Amino acid sequence: MSMLGLKSLPVNHRLNRAYRICGGLVGAAAVVFGVLVLILADDEVLGISAGTGFGIGSLITGLVLVGAAIAGGNVAAETNSLVGALLMVLGLVFLLLMGNDQWNKPGATMSVVMVLFVSGLLLFSFGVYGRVGSTHPQRKPQDSEPRPEHAPSSPVNPAAR
Repeated sequence: MSMLGLKSLPVNHRLNRAYRICGGLVGAAAVVFGVLVLILADDEVLGISAGTGFGIGSLITGLVLVGAAIAGGNVAAETNSLVGALLMVLGLVFLLLMGNDQWNKPGATMSVVMVLFVSGLLLFSFGVYGRVGSTHPQRKPQDSEPRPEHAPSSPVNPAAR
């Protein structure tokens, strides 16, 4: 079984190392943002209105992404795609919460939703294209069995040559 249950995802893309590094950079940016939110404790940090909960979430998410980028391989790819999908779902939840002031306890704004969507889409793309597989194609059981030689169905008439 492959990532997210899909078998037709690309493997050994020539830029898989670059995708892993980009996922780590997104994680590092999330760590920096989370630290700034916790240190400054303002309503807006880098133009994004964020509370303490969002800062802690960004810090944890960034640390997970940086750790996965350091681990490399399919660990980084699967982590990037999973975190990217979760961020996009969280963006949808925040988008739903924005419409009702009574339910909007996390203080979701459109800038937070856009950051979640963009970073989620980037991470999901990095995860899907960053997969690593074996350098040799998978051998199927029928490939290891000797194949019988195909004999002509009618005997060749030597006189017809």
